[in-house]
Amino acid sequence: MSSPPIHTAEEYAEHKLDLPEGGRWTELVAGEIVTLEPPDEEHGNVVRNLMLAFSRFAHKTQQGYACFEIGLVTKRNPDTVRCPPASYFTTGAPFAEVDNLIARTKPAVVVEIASTNDRRRQIEDCILEYQEWGVPLVWVVDPHEKKVHTFQVNRSALHFSQHQVLYGSSILDGFECPVGDLFELPPWWNAKVGAP
Repeated sequence: MSSPPIHTAEEYAEHKLDLPEGGRWTELVAGEIVTLEPPDEEHGNVVRNLMLAFSRFAHKTQQGYACFEIGLVTKRNPDTVRCPPASYFTTGAPFAEVDNLIARTKPAVVVEIASTNDRRRQIEDCILEYQEWGVPLVWVVDPHEKKVHTFQVNRSALHFSQHQVLYGSSILDGFECPVGDLFELPPWWNAKVGAP
C-alpha cells in the first residue's frame, strides 16, 4: 500500500477550493489533508458573535481586523496548515489578509472553538503549534461549558466563565467582551427551532 501524498501549504491552498464543500472543513496536518467534522449551529453562533465583538473593537480602536477560517502555516517540512474559526491581525496593511486562503503574516490572536469531538481532541496540539509558531494569544471557546480559556507563552492559562468578561490583555489592549455574549442566541433563533 502506497503512502498518502505529501502536500505543501502552497499546494493545499492551490487545490483547497476543489475539495468537497470548497475544502471548508479541512486542514493540512503534517502534509496530509484532514477533514474535520462539520460543526453545529452553536459553533456558527459563536463565530457570528465573535465577529460582532471583533468588529466593534476594530471600529473603536482602529487597531487591526479579523479573518475567519484563514489558513495559518504553523509548521514546515512537512507542512501543517490550521484553519481556525477566527484570527485577529494587528500588523501589516489594513485588511491585507482578508482575501487570502493562507495568511502571509502571523495573527496576534487565534481563536479555536472546541465544538466537535475531533476539534476537542486536537486542541492541545493546536495551542502548542500556535505558540511555537509565535502567536502571542490563543483563545479556546468551549460552547459546552460556556467558557473561554486563554493561553499566552510563559503565563498560566486563564479561564473565563459565562458570567465574566473576556479581555485582550496587552495583546488586544482595550478589548472586552462579556463571555455570555459569545453564546447569546440571535432573536430569530427561537422562531427557527419552533419555540413558542
